[in-house]
Amino acid sequence: MSQKQSKKHHYLPRKYLRGFVNDGGSFYVYDKKADNIFESSPDSTFFENKLNTVTLHDGSSSDFIEKLYAELEGQSWDSLDVIRSTDHQSSINLQDKMNLFLFLSFLHWRLPANIAQAEELSRRFFGNDKKYYYLKLMKSDEGVASEEIIERISPTTTLITI
Repeated sequence: MSQKQSKKHHYLPRKYLRGFVNDGGSFYVYDKKADNIFESSPDSTFFENKLNTVTLHDGSSSDFIEKLYAELEGQSWDSLDVIRSTDHQSSINLQDKMNLFLFLSFLHWRLPANIAQAEELSRRFFGNDKKYYYLKLMKSDEGVASEEIIERISPTTTLITI
C-alpha cells in the first residue's frame, strides 16, 4: 500500500520553529512585503505546498526529497535540544556541533532563496547529457578516465527530472 504524499513542505522545520514559541505555542512573524506583524504557529508558517515534490519520467510525482530531509534532520533534534538548554558559558560537545552543522547544511537547500540553485544543480545532475558534473572519474593507472570509458559506464536513461 503506497503512503500518502505530504503536501505542506516546511522550509523551516516545525521542530526547529517550536524552539521560538511562547507559552501558547505561537510566535510573531514580520511580513516584510506587507509590512505587518502577525501571530502564527509552526504548523502554519514557513512552508510551501509541494515545495519538494518532483515529477518522475512516468508522470507520477514523489515527495522523497521531503521525506529524506525529515529523516536526516531528525538526526539533529537531540543535539538542538541540548544546545537550546545551554547558556553562553556552556561548552558544546563535538557530536552536537556536527549535528548542528548537518542540520544547517540541509536547511540551506530548503530555503526558497536557494531553490533556483538547487533546481539548476538537479537539472544538470539528472539531465540527459551523460556528463558527471559532481564526479571526476579516474583510472587507477592513467589519470582521468577517457570519454570512451565514461560513455561505456554511463546510464542509458535518467530516472528523475526536476
